[in-house]
Amino acid sequence: MTDVSSLSASIDGLVQKYRLSLRKPITSLENRKTTLKVRLNVLSEMKMKLNSFFNQVKDMSVDGASTNLIGYKVSSSNTNVVSATASSADALGSYSLSVSSLAKSDSLISGAIERDSNSIVDTAGAGTHLFSVSINGQEKEISVNLSEGEANNSVLTKISTAVNGLGLKLKASVIAVTSTTSRLVLNSTETGSTNAISLYETGEGLLSSIGLSQSVLNSRTVTSGNAGGYLYNQVSELDARFKLNGIDIVRSSNMVNDVISGLTFELKSVQSENELPITLSVMRDTEKLKLKIQKFIEEYNSVIKFIKAKTAVDGSTGVRQILSGDSVFINLRLKLRTTVEGFVTNLNPENPGSLSQIGITAAKDGTLSISNSSALDEALTNNPNKVTDLFNSSNGIAVRLKDLLQNFISSGGVVDKSNDGINTQIKNLDNRIKLTEVQINKKVNNFRNDLNKIQNILSMITQQQQLVRNIMAGW
Repeated sequence: MTDVSSLSASIDGLVQKYRLSLRKPITSLENRKTTLKVRLNVLSEMKMKLNSFFNQVKDMSVDGASTNLIGYKVSSSNTNVVSATASSADALGSYSLSVSSLAKSDSLISGAIERDSNSIVDTAGAGTHLFSVSINGQEKEISVNLSEGEANNSVLTKISTAVNGLGLKLKASVIAVTSTTSRLVLNSTETGSTNAISLYETGEGLLSSIGLSQSVLNSRTVTSGNAGGYLYNQVSELDARFKLNGIDIVRSSNMVNDVISGLTFELKSVQSENELPITLSVMRDTEKLKLKIQKFIEEYNSVIKFIKAKTAVDGSTGVRQILSGDSVFINLRLKLRTTVEGFVTNLNPENPGSLSQIGITAAKDGTLSISNSSALDEALTNNPNKVTDLFNSSNGIAVRLKDLLQNFISSGGVVDKSNDGINTQIKNLDNRIKLTEVQINKKVNNFRNDLNKIQNILSMITQQQQLVRNIMAGW
């Protein structure tokens, strides 16, 4: 008969073994759940790669004036004088440019004022002083209140603060010229004659007391020494002046983008009269399109390789990858290959109709490569528009790929639906695992109770045996 103490010691072990034997269905469910999670991770990586390829395709599918496939570059014979950028074919060509003056900001400077003196208040008088400021077609009135005995530096600061609070294209500052003197400086924040500064005050008041009398302002007297005045005598000096192909042009800014369509140039320095004009040459930048094509190939190959690897079945071992047999992604790979390796219809007869005709071919595994660099360079050099048509025409490769990929990566698209289906399966498996755990716990508890009953019965039998032995021993 089994020893009672031995049975008591092994109950926990027996219960544990029984639980393990009952958990085999749960192990199977958890393995299925793990496989589904792996599939989710693969689909997440799949969507990331498809998204990356889609962004490249989307960029290359834009047609017409909005396309950025073809770049333009500008060479300047002297970038210290003028530099330029081009954005459209309208700017193609060569231009002669001479710079005689640069656009400047207007500047008005008060006389040199003793900071700690009270001369301004003594001259203009205490109380409220009004004057107007005009710039770029806007005119506003300024009110400055002076107190008896107020120091000049305080007055200049009040004027500066009032000007800056107008919201005009104007900046006022108080500059310490020496250890004892300061000057009020007004600068327009934008260049050109349209941003010339005008001040007006009735009578000889506050402005006159700082060296800016109405006669100085009206005649645009140039500042000299400690006297107040403008930095430039003529408003016309504030504009940029240059010749383009012999034509005199005036602009308020050194950044000019409205003379030749698609061409923006920056005037940087003035030329002397005997200097030769600067030559600007605008050309197509085929390298930009070539880089985009190389990026297209890189992104495409990444997607093709990934789908192939995840849908593969090892012919010798029979090992299946996580998406093997998934017709959705197997067909996607096929459609991608068909699109990039096929012909583009509705193009002009003289245009290349396939990637192979511009030196890009597909290997057996479907990956693309530039197999003939000379053919690609020749196509880009001779007529890059024909190359872009291959991608962004109405039936172009990039246009068709964009529609195909969008169906997979869009919200609620193919990949999202696959994820939703997997998440539903995982949720169902979790519910089944919980239910099975409850059933197992119930069976284990019953098993433990049965073992405890057996232990109690054996304990009673053992006690009765001992009692009989004691009685027999007393006879």
